[in-house]
Order: sequence, then C-alpha cells, then structure tokens
Amino acid sequence: MAKRRKKKKRDKNNLVLLLMVLILFIGFGIIFIKYHLIPKETPSPSPAQPDTTSPGITPPTRKSLASPKAPSSPKIPSKVAIIIDDFGYNLNSTTRGLIELDYPITLAVLPRLSRSSEIALLAELSGKEVILHLPMEPCGYPDSSKNPGPGAIFCNLSEDEIRKRVKENFDSLPQAVGLNNHMGSKATEDQRVISTILEEVKERNLYFVDSLTTKDSCGLKVAQEKGVKSAARSIFLDHKDDPTYINGQFDRLVRLAHKEGSAIAIGHVHSKSILNVLKERLPQLEEKGIKLVFASEVVK
Repeated sequence: MAKRRKKKKRDKNNLVLLLMVLILFIGFGIIFIKYHLIPKETPSPSPAQPDTTSPGITPPTRKSLASPKAPSSPKIPSKVAIIIDDFGYNLNSTTRGLIELDYPITLAVLPRLSRSSEIALLAELSGKEVILHLPMEPCGYPDSSKNPGPGAIFCNLSEDEIRKRVKENFDSLPQAVGLNNHMGSKATEDQRVISTILEEVKERNLYFVDSLTTKDSCGLKVAQEKGVKSAARSIFLDHKDDPTYINGQFDRLVRLAHKEGSAIAIGHVHSKSILNVLKERLPQLEEKGIKLVFASEVVK
C-alpha cells in the first residue's frame, strides 16, 4: 500500500512537472513567433523636411496673420510765408500790432523814411525777419501818385549809380536779410536794371522775392540765372482793403500752398483790415497742415 501511494505521488509530481514544462514551451513558442516569425511593421516615412540650415534652401512658407503696416512717415506740412510791405512811414497801432504778432512774419521796410531804422530794430528785437523793400521805378512815373520814394532805382540810372543806391539802402537797414521790390513795374521788366540790383544781392549772400507788380517781370528768371536764392509772390492778400476779400485770399493762399508745397503772400501795413484778419486766421494754419515760415525758408 505504501509503495502504491508513493507511486501515485510520484506520478502526480511528474504530471505537474510535465504541465509546467508544457506551459513554458507554449509561452516560449508564442514569444518566438511574435518577435521572430511575424514581420515587424515599418512606419511609413514622413515627408522629408527641407534643410533650412543649408544655403539656398527656402524655409517652408506657412500662412500667418498679415503683418501690421509700418507706420507711414509724417506728412511734411506745406509752407506759407507772409510778407507785410511798406513799413517805415509811421509807428502807429497797426504797425506795432504787426510787429508784436507772435508768428514768423517777414517785414519789408522802405529805406530812408522817418521811422525806417526804428521799425527795423523793433522788428529784429521782436524776432521778425526784416527785408529791404527796395523802391523801384513803376510804369507811369513821374506821375506824383507813382513816386516810389527815397533811394529809388530808376531805369535811366547808370549801373554804377544803381549799385551805389542799392548799397546805401542796405547799409541803412543792417537787419535786412533779403529784398523785395516796392512798385517797380517798369524796372523789373528791364533786365539790365534788375541784373545790376541782383549782383549786389548775391554779393551780400541775401535773397530776393519778386513782388510781381508786372506779369512781364524778369526778376525771378535773372535771379535764378545768377544763383540768387529767390521766389515770387503767389498772391496779394489785401488788393482790396476789405475783411471778406482778405479772408477769401487767405483761403486761396492755403489752397496754393497745398498744391505747390509752398506759397508767398504779400499784405500791406497801411491796410486797415490786415491785422485783425491775421490775428483770426494765423492760429488756424497748423490744423490745416500749413507751417508759417519766414520768406527765407521758402526761397530756393
């Protein structure tokens, strides 16, 4: 009986051992089949990416939000120069008011009058630009209403006398940095006369503004030929001494400046309306894109 039990126990142990061997065999078989007999899946190659580090290769483009536009350069304002003619006769409230305006106004002073030197000095101290308002022969002289005044340049003068008078007039107003003509509808049509005047202007390194008292003036043309810094009057502000008219001319001045880039207006100290119109309109220029400057900043 004991032998039979031992044999049974041994047979049972052998069966367990055999079962374990079988399980191990099956396990190894599964592992072998999975890793050695079944081909591995090779992942599909991804599209080749360009080598952006190599020269000549452009990085791939991709959609992006539109870049904001670079801020545009500020628009350069148009320039306006306002010249007020005929200073020198008196120093009344209008004269003082124009001198004291807190704006860059160019004052054209006649030479050899009773208040010329005083006004030029006051204008300089007030920060204004002073130019010589050179008297020149008009058409119709010697009619008394056409008399240009002391120190005038006449067409029958010799070139030496013209130079002498121009020098004396400039010397009487040392503040002057330029010149424009007073009257002169005949003299500015005479190339000999205007050429002689402009030689003195060039020698002093000053500038010339042709007041254009005649459409046939050769002043600007001769000045450009001689290399003198120069410009021509665009409009007269106060051909009529009336506020409505002057305001209309002021509007025209703004339009001309925007169209041409710059413009020169001439008014007159004897106008009863010019000071009040300027007080009202000058503060408006900046908002209209206009920069008020001295005449020296407009000549070329």
